[in-house]
Amino acid sequence: MSKAIYTKPHHFRGFGPLNPQFPRFPRFGHPDYYSVFLRIMKQWQNLKSLKRSGCGHDPARVDATEEGQLAVLCPACPQFGKNVFDDLTDVSPNQCWLYSLFLAIDTNFHLKHHFVSNYIKDPRLSCGWGYFVEEQQYKAYLHDHADKAQEKSACISHNAVNMADTKAFKGLTATGVGSIVCTQHDMWLANGVSDLQKGEKYINMDYIVFSALSTLSTTPIVNLSYDIACQWHKKLWQCVSTALPLQLQPNCMQTTFNFVPKFHIATHIPACQTNFSFNWTPGVGCTDGEAPEHGWVDINHIASSMKEMGPGSCRDILDDHFGDWN
Repeated sequence: MSKAIYTKPHHFRGFGPLNPQFPRFPRFGHPDYYSVFLRIMKQWQNLKSLKRSGCGHDPARVDATEEGQLAVLCPACPQFGKNVFDDLTDVSPNQCWLYSLFLAIDTNFHLKHHFVSNYIKDPRLSCGWGYFVEEQQYKAYLHDHADKAQEKSACISHNAVNMADTKAFKGLTATGVGSIVCTQHDMWLANGVSDLQKGEKYINMDYIVFSALSTLSTTPIVNLSYDIACQWHKKLWQCVSTALPLQLQPNCMQTTFNFVPKFHIATHIPACQTNFSFNWTPGVGCTDGEAPEHGWVDINHIASSMKEMGPGSCRDILDDHFGDWN
């Protein structure tokens, strides 16, 4: 199985050698076991994730699993109460930057998902337990703010901003995936991934970002890297305070800085190249903010197969591959 995740072949390629006497397409009276094989793989992946996260012997059973509990946390980033102090009361203010988080936001439009099946026929086995946000709350939030128009870019003509309401979505349940990752160590964050229904809209990205940050509220400084940070940050706190659910509201004691990744910043106007540059900010080292691109290269290998899966299987498979990457 570990080899299958590393090489990312389609399940069909592994099915033939396992059962050469049973062809994929029934003939001569042989039954079709391929659908059974897919169901077995989905259940096996879910059980292994629960086991690795220590949920296998929970007296409260699997239903007591909390959101993000199956995600593999970054071992190098500050996890207060785990790999660093419970708080920074004994740390000098001049040294607090050592305990800051470096996170990067990005989207991937290769990970489309076609309108195939539904959650009744193909449910998720670990909804919200891993890297994807909890689906029902996310969809309810989007429904409540569906009429919110995207503000046009005042920088260069960012397609991600200006075309967010016009991206083709016919026949698709998702035009891509948005995520937030640890930019220092290339690790996917718990509850930091979700689908984009119609381009890279701020309402989607706000929910994804603060869903991941809700478990990191004790971190004093968060450095956010985003290729359209110069536009996204303008009305961010206004939208967050009025639109996001209460459980995702940020910690008012947390300091947030916004940057544009070094590879992308050259295309921005001169004002953005000064105000959102890593090079002109103390306490960030040689960070480039381009970490999501590394992860997308790896996950894009399964884009062609996952877009034809049912909605539950698609997200469970992506969760499994994100976990393997971490």
